[in-house]
Amino acid sequence: MKYEFNFIFDENGYKQLRKEKSELRKKLKKNKTTQKNSITVLIELLASIIVFYCLSGFDLNKTSLYVILLIIMFFLLYRLGRKNKTYFLKKQNYINGNHHLIVSEKFIKRELENCSIEYKWVLIKDVVITSNYIFVITFQDKIMFVPRNVFKDYIELKKFYRFVKENIDNLSYENLIEDYVKKMGGITSSIKRSRDDNGPFFEESKDKIIYKFEYEIKDEIKEGWVKFDNIHNGYWRI
Repeated sequence: MKYEFNFIFDENGYKQLRKEKSELRKKLKKNKTTQKNSITVLIELLASIIVFYCLSGFDLNKTSLYVILLIIMFFLLYRLGRKNKTYFLKKQNYINGNHHLIVSEKFIKRELENCSIEYKWVLIKDVVITSNYIFVITFQDKIMFVPRNVFKDYIELKKFYRFVKENIDNLSYENLIEDYVKKMGGITSSIKRSRDDNGPFFEESKDKIIYKFEYEIKDEIKEGWVKFDNIHNGYWRI
């Protein structure tokens, strides 16, 4: 199965994207480093004000003027930085340009006019739905996005969400299987999720998670099955 999306968003869409990304990063506690950097900058500013106050002969009026000039300077730099970033993104066709996103069972790939980036599922840790976007998050907290309006309805959106979530979960299940076989002294040669065949498990369930795998132990190839419940407990048939 594979999803492909093509979408374009304008400057207003970019502003909304930036806002929702910021909110998401706070939830991810990604801003811990930013907070530390902000505290460092604040300490340095306070130190510079104290030094200026001493050098000015403890002149409170001059020091107040110095603080006001600092605030104005940082505000102008902040505004200029925002405008330059928007201008740069427009030049690179990130804003008002075509975004092509491919999501398959092997990778997620985003293509722009001048560049592309690809992530294997082993690098993906989570998927989050916000007001206007679906965000796919890597273990390095890099974020790829899909606008919600590319889906015809909420049902299609949830199908895509489950597809991404399933691919993320599959890796953790595969790791559990490999660890289990390794503890027996074997080596896993293949792992495949079984959707139609229940194997040795006779119970039918809507959200069944059953894997068939082959492993080598003592120069002999063997077959195994495992069914996982919602909390990753495994029911093994070796």
